[in-house]
Amino acid sequence: MDLLIEELKKIYMDEGESYEIVIGKESYALKGMKKIVDDWRLIYKVCSLYYEDDMRQQEVSDYLGISRATVSRMLQKGKESGIVRVEVINPVQ
Repeated sequence: MDLLIEELKKIYMDEGESYEIVIGKESYALKGMKKIVDDWRLIYKVCSLYYEDDMRQQEVSDYLGISRATVSRMLQKGKESGIVRVEVINPVQ
């Protein structure tokens, strides 16, 4: 478990805020971590799995170990930020 916490610190370290991670009955305080939904590498990964690999949101959630709601928020951020662009082509023109 300590290895998991150390890896989370390496990936999500950011100045300022503090967060608490609860795993089972254990609680871990992590200072300086940013919210997972603001991690641009993870947002790209979520968008890639969903749009390029045709995984459903629940499959992405299970694969990455994050909630389906977080996947949904990350997909929305991907669209808003320009990571994802949707283009609809009229076949009649």
